[in-house]
Amino acid sequence: MTEVHRTLVEDGAFARVVHDGSPDAPALVVIPALGMPAAVIDPFLARLASALRVVTIELPGAGAASGARAGWGTRDLARAVDQVLTAHAIPRAHVFGVSLGGMVAQWVAIDHPARVDRLVLASTAAHGVGAALTNLPAKVVLAKAALSPEPGATLARAIVSDHVRDDPDAMGRIEAAIAEQPRDGEEIAWLAAAAAVHDTRACLATIRAPTLILTGAHDALIPPAVQDELQSGITGAQRTTIAGAGHAVVLDQPSATADAVLAFLQRA
Repeated sequence: MTEVHRTLVEDGAFARVVHDGSPDAPALVVIPALGMPAAVIDPFLARLASALRVVTIELPGAGAASGARAGWGTRDLARAVDQVLTAHAIPRAHVFGVSLGGMVAQWVAIDHPARVDRLVLASTAAHGVGAALTNLPAKVVLAKAALSPEPGATLARAIVSDHVRDDPDAMGRIEAAIAEQPRDGEEIAWLAAAAAVHDTRACLATIRAPTLILTGAHDALIPPAVQDELQSGITGAQRTTIAGAGHAVVLDQPSATADAVLAFLQRA
């Protein structure tokens, strides 16, 4: 059964929170990528919801949440996650974040460790500037997408792999979901700035939650070498590479990515 809530956080902002799966199952908090609504990753979420209570948080600037806040960084967004969990009486949960959502998830685990059972970080980095300095041509494509008249849909087309981009059904579903909750280019730019200044390198060693890092085998935006730094900074972090996926692992290979998440969360 799916439930949707509007939840106030600080500074008059609000998040949109979607609950799915059995309320009696272990809880998994999902933080989507930059500006993306939960519906974009529905196939991935549906597979998770077969075994977990999935709580997807659209933070300010994403989906049907309130607008992005100028000057908010990934740490501020992590504080909003903490406030959502308090409002929904979820004292502790597994946490999954992808791309910008993975940066936010790092701060949740650092600043609010009692909240996090196990942590999964997908297609993300510990240092935004460091990630931005790799594969600059790919970053230029992304920047141009953010300046387009339809930044959300254009960004989605820029980050998915060819097999998704060339599939009219898959791409149509993604673009339709984004069209229902469009975000403007200024908001995308603010969120991109938050990603650019993100830096948890000095704090990664404080993460005590068992951690899995998911890497798309062909990720050009945050290459595997950049994610090596994330893995080495978190004591005992495990790594799984998703074959046939680029940066958008949850869109390129939703079933394989969900299976990797479930295997890690259900491991004794």
